[in-house]
Amino acid sequence: MRRKPVTSPGDIPSTEQLLVEGGDARIALEPDDVLNKYGCQPFPDPDLAAFGSSTASVISAESFAAADKLRHRIFLTAGAESEAVTYTRELNLIRQELLRLCGVSDLAGIEVVFASSGTDLHLIAAQLAGGTESMPTLIVMVNAAETGSYVPAALAGRHFSSRASLGESVIEGASIFSGSTVEVVTVPIRHDDGTPRATTDVDADFESLVTGAAEMGRRVLLVLVDVSKTGLIAPSPACVSRLQHRLPGTMDVLVDACQFRIAPSTLLAYLKHDFMVALTGSKFVTGPTFSGALLIPPAVALRLRKRPFPPALGAYSTQGDWPQGWDTAGYLENVANFGLLLRWEAALEELRAFRSVPESKAAGFLQAFASAVQDRLTRDLAFEPLPVPELDRHPLIEASSWDDIPTIFPFLLFHPETPDGKQPFNREETAQVYRLLQADLSNHPGSGHAGINNDSARLRCQLGQPVACGNRNGILVSALRLCVSSRLIVEATSDGGRNTAIVIARAMAALDKIAMLVKNNYFKNIAIGSQGSEDENECHYLGQFIPLHYHHNMLMDEYRMGRFKAAINHTVFEGAKVLELGGGTGVLSCFAASKASKVWCVEFNPDLVAESRRLLAHNPDGHKVKVIHADAFHYLPPEPVDVVICEMIHSAMLREKQVAVINAFKDRYQRRFGTPLPVFVPEAIIMAVQPLQQTYDFFGFHAPIVQFQSPHAILPGTLEMAAPVVYSTLDFTLPTSPEIQWVGTFSMERDGTVNALRFVTKNILAVVLEQDTTIDWLGGHLVLPLAEPLEVKAGDVIQISFRYFAGGSLKSLEKNMRATLLDSE
Repeated sequence: MRRKPVTSPGDIPSTEQLLVEGGDARIALEPDDVLNKYGCQPFPDPDLAAFGSSTASVISAESFAAADKLRHRIFLTAGAESEAVTYTRELNLIRQELLRLCGVSDLAGIEVVFASSGTDLHLIAAQLAGGTESMPTLIVMVNAAETGSYVPAALAGRHFSSRASLGESVIEGASIFSGSTVEVVTVPIRHDDGTPRATTDVDADFESLVTGAAEMGRRVLLVLVDVSKTGLIAPSPACVSRLQHRLPGTMDVLVDACQFRIAPSTLLAYLKHDFMVALTGSKFVTGPTFSGALLIPPAVALRLRKRPFPPALGAYSTQGDWPQGWDTAGYLENVANFGLLLRWEAALEELRAFRSVPESKAAGFLQAFASAVQDRLTRDLAFEPLPVPELDRHPLIEASSWDDIPTIFPFLLFHPETPDGKQPFNREETAQVYRLLQADLSNHPGSGHAGINNDSARLRCQLGQPVACGNRNGILVSALRLCVSSRLIVEATSDGGRNTAIVIARAMAALDKIAMLVKNNYFKNIAIGSQGSEDENECHYLGQFIPLHYHHNMLMDEYRMGRFKAAINHTVFEGAKVLELGGGTGVLSCFAASKASKVWCVEFNPDLVAESRRLLAHNPDGHKVKVIHADAFHYLPPEPVDVVICEMIHSAMLREKQVAVINAFKDRYQRRFGTPLPVFVPEAIIMAVQPLQQTYDFFGFHAPIVQFQSPHAILPGTLEMAAPVVYSTLDFTLPTSPEIQWVGTFSMERDGTVNALRFVTKNILAVVLEQDTTIDWLGGHLVLPLAEPLEVKAGDVIQISFRYFAGGSLKSLEKNMRATLLDSE
């Protein structure tokens, strides 16, 4: 849906919102999330170790400030002139500076056409190259896995998404316009096992296809990729140069340099050879997703301007995207795409910084980085680097520059060696590792396992998305990609080059985390189903998927419901913004909505998402609650909140992930919004332990089992051997360790047998300062049998010890409980 035009300053969306507007469906944030499909958010994330520039990068603080400054200029002109006028003027400034920063502004007559993405650039180039139904243009490109899965459709003149760049809903795969036809043929550049094909073989395939089409009288658009997703150049510039000289007037050339991993001298050489060049600001340059620019050499632009303008571009381009002299009137709307404008401004901020680095210093760092990464990938049995041939652009480009050095390092993952030999990770396993890299796993189940380095688990890093690379031993595989970006080069070469070691060490730490995930099967423990112990499986499963009927039973617990409603009514003020993590049926969010202006209710279980939406629809304030299907470990609200409700509470804080979720939330929230933190409901948990003599006789059947007891019931089978003692207080306003360890003593009040421990959990839902009191909820008691009961007499002193992790299984506590009779003095 197209954005409403700006007619006054108050109509201008925020910078964050504009950065995700003006592109196809890929740019949009995932439903109920702050990330797009590339794993990037529209605001800075300075703690992320960013090595994913072959796919996308999170905007830097400097680039965000530049985009925000441009938004302010738009704000100042809103209402005084049309937004189309503002857009055209500002985009012309960016056009001029882009040519200057690319080192080609002295080449008179270069035309720059802007577009939302590299895919859009391919669509524009193909439509300009044209063709007729009787003689369609032949387009020859490398296989889509190396350039982009949507590119063939775009080149063929088909909608490649469900939404066009200017917001129009379209049918993916449908022809955009019937008047211009093309045929797209792809050439593989890697073998089935992922190793690169010989350059001579690839060139021969391109030459055969192009010359065959020329002999039939067809025009050809040849797409030269420099560089591909896995760092290759294909076909060779030498091959393209030969074809251009052999077939003058028959072939157009588009250099797919959307990775923008080319030096100014390389770009200038391509343009001087009359090659169109597609660039984006969102890969190597690390601007936000999406920002594309098509550079058209003067002679080519003069020829193409004489042709009728392609009507198929109406949903993908605006008049302001094109330089003066192109007959766009009647074909394109004269509207603004402020999202594209801000994204290019952000990209130019990165490019300005990069161009200030001398090429010799950039090359020096890249050589050191490549040596370190290649050495690590070769030595570690968890990895296998995919070969990347020498980046050879001769004879088109004779001079060497930093772009001769690899900046994309693709590699496969391998399971620890077994008697059956090395087995590669399949594509789903590799994708799962990729997803986990961006998460802080220190609070996840499994982070305390032997062999897990907590620094590696904590590191959040981003690599290039996995690229399909054939198969190994019949297993379909894909490669991860560790990439250098202009931003990393600027960082490494600053401070006299002393930051080089810091950047390389960060890359090694990212590889450490991958190796940790691979070698410990950690990725399986987290989300695919652990092959480890029953404790680990239960620990993961019960943290997310408590059965639906259990949540219905909680609604019928009058004591629980009443205490939470009172606490929420006390804590939430009129107009407050509230977030609930682990919303269940949505009842607590509904309580908050009676006063709050906004409520976000996050739930991971899809059954509960549907159920909460159904139940909220029956309640007067339910419309104020936005139910979000997301993992509470990773979710952040779109703006600061005043109150966070999180009731993932079980007896002794076992089984559910309250502590881990709150810790992860506080860390992410403070990185994004700073301080202060919101108020938490509950605010604190007080836990106590008590020795018992517990009856385990069930009609003559002896069964020492786990029992849950109501805190308000009379229990004739339970004999208290001493008063309870507090062993832990968790204050969620403070740093909270998930590890709980206690050693304490009890003086026995009567003769008997200590054969069980009762764990008491008191939840401080709210502190009522004005009355010097609290609103509490006493959870169900947990009674665990001791493996070795103790016979005691009144006055005996026993020592109790135990250790467990919040969120762990019942058995993880039960097996670590010890009771010892101390010698009397």
